[in-house]
Amino acid sequence: MKNKRLDFTTAMKMIGIVFTAGLIVLGCKQFNDDPAERSDTITVDVQKIQNQLGYTKADAVKSQNSGSSNISPPTDTDASNAVRSILIGAMVVTSRSTPYTSTTALTEAEVENMEDDLLNSVNYFKMINLPTTSTYLTFDVPPETAGNWQVVAVGLDFDISVFDDLSKEEHDGAVIYAGFVERFFTRNDVGDGVLGDDLLMKRACLNSETVKGCATYNVDINDDPVVTAAVEIVGVQYTTSSGTEDASGDFPILVRSSSGTGVLSPSEAIEELIGIRDAITVDPAEIISLTVLTTHMKNTSLESSACTSLLDANIDTTSDLTSVCDTQEYTVPIVN
Repeated sequence: MKNKRLDFTTAMKMIGIVFTAGLIVLGCKQFNDDPAERSDTITVDVQKIQNQLGYTKADAVKSQNSGSSNISPPTDTDASNAVRSILIGAMVVTSRSTPYTSTTALTEAEVENMEDDLLNSVNYFKMINLPTTSTYLTFDVPPETAGNWQVVAVGLDFDISVFDDLSKEEHDGAVIYAGFVERFFTRNDVGDGVLGDDLLMKRACLNSETVKGCATYNVDINDDPVVTAAVEIVGVQYTTSSGTEDASGDFPILVRSSSGTGVLSPSEAIEELIGIRDAITVDPAEIISLTVLTTHMKNTSLESSACTSLLDANIDTTSDLTSVCDTQEYTVPIVN
């Protein structure tokens, strides 16, 4: 069954249309070492974001010493793609009454609505090539009359020079991570605080088939799940109006680039997730959302040594993984 890929990159491309080709990447004047205190701006801790993406302070210092033209991101790992640049800004949300969250299903209709919101918010976005040694990034916030808006960050797989780069064919599927501060803001909320801890960057698994470490169901319950190497599936949950329950399955499911002893290939793992989904005894029409719980022991740029030193052959239970590796949830609301 054909996977339904959700083109979040389309929304990003729309930003480039309204910017001139001469708009360049942020200069030093837009960074600072002290959080801004002006009420018409908002400040984000860029270091906390790039740390989530596998960068360390040492990476940034090395890059600065070698010159900006030689910026090099962390090496791709089996379980993660290197993010080379990010877009950060305030998006005025007019198409929905609730904020975007990490579990929002970016259906075709939702992406079309988001495109409109992004087109009306381009003045509140900045872009940065990574790594950066600057701690804070400050950008303008919408006016009081703008209504609901929230902070959005998007990770790209290339060094961006101008916003119009996103409209180029070679950058289709360039959005590989995305994060939302999962609440609406008004100017009354803007003060001396710095955002960072509450901006969770997650893999954009439903946008690009090149994103590594993905395991998620699709928004259409009848479509194939999305699974890429390398990821460990440590559980599946389904939510109905009665609450959330664990689905039955032979966990953990270790997914690698090819099948072998104790591990499955991505295509085999997809079939396994289909079987787990189909074995749920609840009427599919009653399922509100499906969640895949994952770990990433092959993500050597971010996980602890206790996690990355695990061996496939020695993993027997989910606790072998969850006790030393971070667990990420990939939840999708189901469209029946």
